[in-house]
Amino acid sequence: MHTRERIEGCLNTVGILIDPTSDDVNLNDYDVDSISFISFIVEVEKEFDIEIPDGYLYVEILQSLNGFVNLVEQLVDKRNKSNVTSVF
Repeated sequence: MHTRERIEGCLNTVGILIDPTSDDVNLNDYDVDSISFISFIVEVEKEFDIEIPDGYLYVEILQSLNGFVNLVEQLVDKRNKSNVTSVF
């Protein structure tokens, strides 16, 4: 499953249903309250085994679904690179 599909699954888990056929989605259009937002972040962190830095934990920063997908992919790549170097 691709990163975007996994993130959409995290959104669905916390009750945020988005249009999967859209090329990009503005997450601010979905009236996400603070509890749903934090629940979504926790779901993503568990799903991808990452920690999203505090500087990104603002609804206003995470507007674009595609931008959020890119952020998650960068954090996963960073985690994978640190896991490879820690083996040696």
